Amino acid sequence: MASPSLHLPANPAAHPANEPEGQGAAFTLYPPRGRKGLDPTHPAEFVRRLAEFRRHHAALPHARLLGALHVFDLAELRLRFGRRWPEIREKVFQIIEHTLDRVTGAHDLYLVVDETTLWVFTSGRRRSDAKAHMELTASELTARLCGLLPGGVAIRCRTLPFDLVRGLEGVSDVAQLRDRIAHCEREAEAAERQAFAAIADRLVVGYEPLVHPRKRLVAAHRLSACWKDAGGELQPAERLCEERLLGVFDALLDLWLLEQSARPLATSRGGRGILVVPVHAETLLTAAPRRSYTEVCRRFRERSRRHLVFEIVDLPDTLLQPRLRDLAGYLAPFALGIAVRLSGRLPAIRSLEGTGVRFVTVADSEGQKPLADFAAAAHRLRLRAVCLELATPERLREALAAHVDYLAGPAIAPVREAPLPHRRL
Repeated sequence: MASPSLHLPANPAAHPANEPEGQGAAFTLYPPRGRKGLDPTHPAEFVRRLAEFRRHHAALPHARLLGALHVFDLAELRLRFGRRWPEIREKVFQIIEHTLDRVTGAHDLYLVVDETTLWVFTSGRRRSDAKAHMELTASELTARLCGLLPGGVAIRCRTLPFDLVRGLEGVSDVAQLRDRIAHCEREAEAAERQAFAAIADRLVVGYEPLVHPRKRLVAAHRLSACWKDAGGELQPAERLCEERLLGVFDALLDLWLLEQSARPLATSRGGRGILVVPVHAETLLTAAPRRSYTEVCRRFRERSRRHLVFEIVDLPDTLLQPRLRDLAGYLAPFALGIAVRLSGRLPAIRSLEGTGVRFVTVADSEGQKPLADFAAAAHRLRLRAVCLELATPERLREALAAHVDYLAGPAIAPVREAPLPHRRL
């Protein structure tokens, strides 16, 4: 069955003031609109289907490494439609539930918890793959429901490290399931905080020189949170926390690195000493860590506006252009410029147009397409192209031939504990 289309006005928040609320199609949470939906109003069937899913998942090899619980949050979606929400929510849920029927596996299930929350239980895929797949689904649903209207991502998807075998054992109703999921989320957040606390005193700032090849200058340094291995080599701090599904560890790391940048900022003079500070997209997408981050930015705003470039990393290629503009806007008052890290999908560069972003970065280790294509795509939008993690002389020569604007990586200079002088090479 084809998913129904939702025809929206130019502004989804617009609603005639004299039109009474709730005049749209009749809406109820249950029964589900898709065949994979759970119906808690039929308790015996609810328990049977959940137990059947659990048995299937438990029988898989390496079951603990597979599958996940995904929480779809529609709160922003409801806010964006404003007073029109009661009128169109039935069609919205038809589209969402039919989409979940289509994109999930044969044994997967979902549950509409309330008007703003859905739980999706997936099995078979590795957790990281399932997370990426559901985030893509959330972005595609947002694009379908809201188009490219201002306001950013309306449907959020969080993936929890929920043990589908132990967590679903003996579940008898939604209330019990809700308690177990809430407990899982609290434990996961606490684990990420503890992981950061355990390594905080071992962290050091790494300085990676960025070279301007045409001017033959060390033009800037990209900062990173690092730790020293047994051989004294600097390693990325992210490797110290394998389970970073909630973004708590990354947000704490971002805040630590921003605070550490205050010292080199204080010693910057004139127009020199440009620093590139990475920040995870999830830190900016989530209200609480974003507030903490921007509060630190305000403390050294005058210097940061002359010397700091924020690089937004781990940004999904499918994130809508208005949301990119929002993220850049959060940091623009405190920055010399905004950079965005892209993965290997060149078409995503087009989504940066009109967002206020000045630099686009790629990591050569991620298998970027020919660097000439990357540089040309960036230059067409008047963006500065930056290539990181150049590991071999061959790739360095290719980057030079492609006229990439800034270069970094082991083929040029290793990550260091102190910045190099701003000088010609």
